[in-house]
Amino acid sequence: MQLYVFCLVLLASSVNCYEDKPIAEYIQTSDGFIFLRNLIQQVNMTDLLTKPQDGGAITILAPTDIAFALLGQDTLNSLSNSQLRRLLYYHLVPGFVLKSAIQKPENKTTYLGEDVLLGVVNDILSVNNGAANTTASNMDIIVSNGVVQPINRVLMPPPHVNVAPNSINIIQVFLMDDTRFKDIFLSLFFANLTDILETGTYTVFAPTDAAFAKHKDSILDPTRPNAPNVFRAVSVNQANVVDANIFASNGVIHAIDDVLFPADLAQP
Repeated sequence: MQLYVFCLVLLASSVNCYEDKPIAEYIQTSDGFIFLRNLIQQVNMTDLLTKPQDGGAITILAPTDIAFALLGQDTLNSLSNSQLRRLLYYHLVPGFVLKSAIQKPENKTTYLGEDVLLGVVNDILSVNNGAANTTASNMDIIVSNGVVQPINRVLMPPPHVNVAPNSINIIQVFLMDDTRFKDIFLSLFFANLTDILETGTYTVFAPTDAAFAKHKDSILDPTRPNAPNVFRAVSVNQANVVDANIFASNGVIHAIDDVLFPADLAQP
């Protein structure tokens, strides 16, 4: 009860209410975020918006359904899952961002690595010089792991950004997307192959965790030291690409739905 009183007394001019739930749950259960909640699930960002990796807070600049309607379904359909994920990263700012704490326009670095310019105009939060705004009646929503700032437009990254976090290497992409690439990262790590993919330039056909699960009781049994041989494979063979062109600073990743096995690897 004290937490509710704290919010109402100190921040009454800007806070609707404290919601005792994480960002992901707030978006899931609140009206006006059907597009956003579906995208969060589609690109596997629920865990990040429930428990941030660094244990800190996140502010989400949350486009409403009207914002996505203005962007257009054709634009959304033209983006791959990887591009949509990076687009959403541009709407995430580490820490608590409250209108009441912004005294003058200031840049904040997003999860994409690009800045957004935040300011206060006519007592509402303005993003990128009015490219998107909150409304006076719906902003500064404090939740258990950060802040939700509903905005009226979808933010597009600067023109020089190919909706891709080009500052991170292939291994870092695997670490950031640990809901799909945890198994390949661990396999590379235990086979002492991570250093290879942190330098040089590569195209990686990366089996997802679901792909590894198909073989967990056979050739990829943990008791079999197969990792070095498995990751020598370079052709797609019978696997299908399920998410293409995941860009990194030193190459590109294509997520595939099966594990590639070299012809000379003994099958069980």
